[in-house]
Amino acid sequence: MDSNNSIVVLKEVTKQFRYQGSVVSALSGVSFSLSKGTTVAITGMTGSGKTTLLNIIGALEKPTSGEVWVDGVPVHTLADRKLVDYRRSKVGFVFQLYNLLPGLSALENVELPLELGGLGAKPRRERARRCLELVGFPPERYRHRSNYLSGGEQQRVAIARALTNDPPIILADEPTGDLDPETSQQIMRLLQGLARDQDKTIMLVTHSDTIAAWADTRLRINQGTTERY
Repeated sequence: MDSNNSIVVLKEVTKQFRYQGSVVSALSGVSFSLSKGTTVAITGMTGSGKTTLLNIIGALEKPTSGEVWVDGVPVHTLADRKLVDYRRSKVGFVFQLYNLLPGLSALENVELPLELGGLGAKPRRERARRCLELVGFPPERYRHRSNYLSGGEQQRVAIARALTNDPPIILADEPTGDLDPETSQQIMRLLQGLARDQDKTIMLVTHSDTIAAWADTRLRINQGTTERY
């Protein structure tokens, strides 16, 4: 890994798929490094490879070739049995449609990853409450089921859930895509605050130039490669 204090380093990363007998290149020699505690927007046309890039960093997909380093971990070399531990400790995921369980309360949704990880009831409840506090979620709404929350409230819960294991990286795929402009700005202020105050590196995919303008760094994917702009 580069010795320049970068938390994310990609070196000549490629990703190829087979589609109807042909080989399709989603990423072609992507290289960049990112500093800790920054907000990064990834933009590009539909199908340009934005989500693929996010998935490779999050170890949901493997690169065809190249190197992926996250917080000192050579992700590209990890065996399958090690990937779960990597995802649990190094990255938190936030999605456009929140992926909350409608039958659970806001607090229970945030607790769920901790419960699956084997943490006891009292410490996981305390940790979930701290994470909800970090994202500014009102305590009087903790017991409300997620399907009775507004879109902005659901996204705050989803971000709190991503923080439960205190990962250094938050990967957000279109986190404001289903929100109105005012709520989108609230979510971006929240993500900026997590980068600044909690030293998180926030990587988000967006189609919106307005949302991308909030980021410290902007990466555009074009024909499988990235450029800063």
